[in-house]
Amino acid sequence: MEPSASGSGESQTQKRSVIWMHFTNISEANAKSNLCKNIYSHKNGNISNLRKHLKTKHPTLSLEGERAKRRVEDENMPRCKRNLVSASSQQYTESVEDIPELNKITTILIHHFWMAMATNFVTLGELWSSHVEMEEEDEAIFSRIKVLIENHLPDGWRDWKVIDWKKEDLFGKKIDHKVLNKIRFALPTLELVKAFYPEATSVGEKTYRNIKLRLLDWNLCRALIMSPRQVACQLRGSMAQAELFNKAVEPLKHTMRSRELTSEV
Repeated sequence: MEPSASGSGESQTQKRSVIWMHFTNISEANAKSNLCKNIYSHKNGNISNLRKHLKTKHPTLSLEGERAKRRVEDENMPRCKRNLVSASSQQYTESVEDIPELNKITTILIHHFWMAMATNFVTLGELWSSHVEMEEEDEAIFSRIKVLIENHLPDGWRDWKVIDWKKEDLFGKKIDHKVLNKIRFALPTLELVKAFYPEATSVGEKTYRNIKLRLLDWNLCRALIMSPRQVACQLRGSMAQAELFNKAVEPLKHTMRSRELTSEV
């Protein structure tokens, strides 16, 4: 929506954008761009449409003539001025600040988009305690996984917040096998395999892939994904939160092994 130019002191090109009531409050250090609900998902990393959107929907990005000539992908700019977001419950307003070495603005834009989309933050404790309808065999597996979580995650894990994305929202209707290969959960890999096959002495490639697919069916297990990075950022709401999660579970990283290293259980 465009405010009236009369008496407001704002130019015709300046805009204020209405954003969701649930917009996550973000610090000035991280708020490096404008966003509105018209921005769409850029899962494939194509940023040409994103730049077009910013140019047409957010002309305040070029309030000054010289800044209009600066390109966001300029890797050599030491300093630049960008509009920062100041979020309230009804709308965000724009202010201009110095941002040192802002070379990756497009990546930041995408991460703030996911933050704005986050309508369903829950805690790991809530997911752990929630009842999930499943068959008896799956209940036994899921119970063993919950024991792993209690035994291996650090103190305070129940209070960690995550976005409860549906599986299809994260990976689409059919998960790409390259993405599946990169998925790592914040639990010991060998013990995860044992949760499915307590008597197993080895695990084949197909079996290991099927284990991952089963884990992705449960929101509690999806909440424990720490890689690939893009998925982890979507789950946590921002890159900064994803990095904090990875730091918290760092003591477990030596137990998170590839299929080849896990083949001899």
